[in-house]
Amino acid sequence: GLQCQRWGSMSPNVHGTTPTRNPESGLEENYCRNPDGSEGPWCWNGEGTSPQWEFCDIPECDEVDCSNEENRYHHECTGDDSGDDTEIDCAAEENWDHYDCYAGAAQSQTICGVLIIAAMLFVGF
Repeated sequence: GLQCQRWGSMSPNVHGTTPTRNPESGLEENYCRNPDGSEGPWCWNGEGTSPQWEFCDIPECDEVDCSNEENRYHHECTGDDSGDDTEIDCAAEENWDHYDCYAGAAQSQTICGVLIIAAMLFVGF
């Protein structure tokens, strides 16, 4: 797609969808957003006035294969995103592989093709 125009800018397209008028819409930088409840995220055209705006093509993440050892620390495989707020008992041997139980260990995980390195600093063993 086209380069997006910054939400606070009036060039090249003059518009009324500004961060000041829509403070709860997350209109930061030139990121794709959906401040008006359209069918999806969009942005103003930062390269010209035709088209004035366009919907953004945002790829969806692939489903994570939790049976793959490489994904064992992915949040979808650890239950971190499950809504279960149960604290992990790191003294229990069955939880030693859980990412919350690694003190000072660096771990990496791939989310949507991006490698993320996270230092796990867990205090309170």
